[in-house]
Amino acid sequence: MSADPLPLERLAPRRVLVDEVAQAVRNLLMDQTIKPGQSLIIGRLAEALGVSHTPVREALARLESEGLVVKRPQRGYFATELLTTDEMIELFELRLLLEPWAAAQVAAAARHIDVSGLRAELTRFTSALRSGPESPYRLLCDHDIRFHGLLMELCGNRQVARAFERTHCHLHLLRVQSRASKADVTVAEHEAIVTAIERRDVDGAAEAMRRHLNEACKRAITLRDEG
Repeated sequence: MSADPLPLERLAPRRVLVDEVAQAVRNLLMDQTIKPGQSLIIGRLAEALGVSHTPVREALARLESEGLVVKRPQRGYFATELLTTDEMIELFELRLLLEPWAAAQVAAAARHIDVSGLRAELTRFTSALRSGPESPYRLLCDHDIRFHGLLMELCGNRQVARAFERTHCHLHLLRVQSRASKADVTVAEHEAIVTAIERRDVDGAAEAMRRHLNEACKRAITLRDEG
């Protein structure tokens, strides 16, 4: 009797499909092609993406866990509203508790751990800005998520890294800044953080991160108020 196929062999393609659908819808939410508060109709999304209803339904459940969509009884899924100014300030206050500390930890450990990924990510981003056909806003979203996520992974404290990840802060903050790319400013601020870490300047890394977050908060609030 032949052995049954492993469940993972059947599930892997489906999981990849759900990942792709979730990312596609996430992109539409991030750049506000799907507007805040807009209804997300599973059938229409499935038709637009060329897939069945099932992966769309699973993708929306995942996006609900990220706070990008909300499911209302008897009405279906809707894009969440943008953060209020007070909610943005609260998120930045949380980040100011976590990220300067994390940057300092990475700088302190830079002699013993590989921090080259931070420089590589910054270089990849600047190269893509110069040559890539993709919009600066989309590139900035992807870079900012990778850069800050990598730094938190390097900090050596898994609980802090998980706490940061659970906030999904970048998804919500970058939504507010849709189409308003400040890539040059972000590059300069990230450069200051990476340089301090490479020099193993503990206080400098923390201060560079603190300055970056404070300036990013000001930019986000300005864009929110203008919107």
